[in-house]
Amino acid sequence: MDTKLNVLLIDDDAKTIELLKRDLNELGIADNIYTACNGQEALTEYLNATKNSDNIDVIFSDIVMPVCNGIEFLEQFREKFDPDQKKNIIMLTSKSDKSLVLKAISFGVHHYLLKPWSQQSLMQKIMIALSS
Repeated sequence: MDTKLNVLLIDDDAKTIELLKRDLNELGIADNIYTACNGQEALTEYLNATKNSDNIDVIFSDIVMPVCNGIEFLEQFREKFDPDQKKNIIMLTSKSDKSLVLKAISFGVHHYLLKPWSQQSLMQKIMIALSS
């Protein structure tokens, strides 16, 4: 990949955030990495990134989080910042709850990364998201 990406990582587990950051850096594809521990914090981070003229290319969001979960984040994000559902959002999950999957799809998420992931699957999901 020639262009480095601006990425927003959302997860309440600090270890997951650190592992994602490590993998993105080792793959050499991340320029700026923004992080948040819940959906509410992520909305603020996204706004800060845009104020810094950083266009977020890919968002990774956990589904199950306190304060504002991944589905609530999606709903608010699409409403406030991306009503045309053009931003690439990849959901992180270790669960396969069909109702959550269907709800996420209704907000324009078509990509999932299962925990634990490999660098190969991470890169594959990013390439798929960017090509769609």
